[in-house]
Order: sequence, then C-alpha cells, then structure tokens
Amino acid sequence: MRKIYQIVLLIAVLALTQACATARVGVSREPPLTAPKFDRIAVPPFSNEVGDSLPATASENVAGAVIAMVQKEHPTVFREVSSTPSNQPTEIVVRGKLLKYNPGSKAARFILIGLGAGKLEIDVAFVNASTGETLEQFSTSGEIMAGGLMGASMGIEDMINSAAKKIVERLVRYGSTP
Repeated sequence: MRKIYQIVLLIAVLALTQACATARVGVSREPPLTAPKFDRIAVPPFSNEVGDSLPATASENVAGAVIAMVQKEHPTVFREVSSTPSNQPTEIVVRGKLLKYNPGSKAARFILIGLGAGKLEIDVAFVNASTGETLEQFSTSGEIMAGGLMGASMGIEDMINSAAKKIVERLVRYGSTP
C-alpha cells in the first residue's frame, strides 16, 4: 500500500511541475536561395495590431527579446545590434506586427496540460534597409501548452521568448560572420 501511495505522490508532483512554451512558424515569403549578408541589424518595436488587450510593453518586449537573444546566443554573427534603424547599406531591419493575443487561463493550465493554453501570433519581415526589399516574411507564434504549477506561472513573457527564438533562428542566416 505504501508503494502505491509513493507512486501516486510522484505522479501528482510531476503533474504539478510540468511546463512547456512552444513556437511555430508559417512562411509566406521564402528566404532567398543565397541569403545576402549584413553586419548590422535593427529591431524596432513591433506594431500592436491587437489593441488594448495586449500589455502596453509587449511591442517593445518582443523587439528587446530578439535583440537580447542575438547578443547572447549569436554574439559574433552581427557587428552591431540596435533598436533604431540607420538605413545603412549593410543593415537588415526586423519588422513585426503583433496580430493576436490570448493570455489563456492560468487556473485551467494548473489543472491539465492543454487547458487554458495561451497564444501570441506575430507577423515578421526581414527588410534590406538600403533597398526596402522584403527578403523574407513569415508568421510565428509563442504558445503556452503547459500544465501544473509551471504552466500556471507562465505568461506573455514566455510566449514572447519562444517566438523570439524562432525569429532569431531564421535571422542568423543573414549575418556576415559565422
């Protein structure tokens, strides 16, 4: 009987501590076969197409997450990373629109994986600053599918970070250094 109690307790602990934030990508304009190289990127705040239901700082936070991730995980790929475009010939600009936001339900996420899922949808374009040409366009989403205590504690920051990771994965191919 004690063994059954321990197994039930272990399952309960695992159920309460599970977590998962994911991101998906849908491409609407494929990248060029041979990606042009840039040594500078600019990531201005994304536009808010959602409205008042989106936290006021989300537009800046998405851009900031992309910048921080490039600087931390790929520090040598671009010579300069900024939030302000300079329109230099060697600059790529990351433009984005926050299209949809559903915070989900923290209480429902606490109960079971998949319940109360949250989602942030973003449209992203990589633009050559000197020509204005859109090099690549895609949509991505940050989602919370978690359950338990971890799922209940996750919020828009986790959605932003998972979406930023997908953006950066596609962006680094345009860097001038490996």
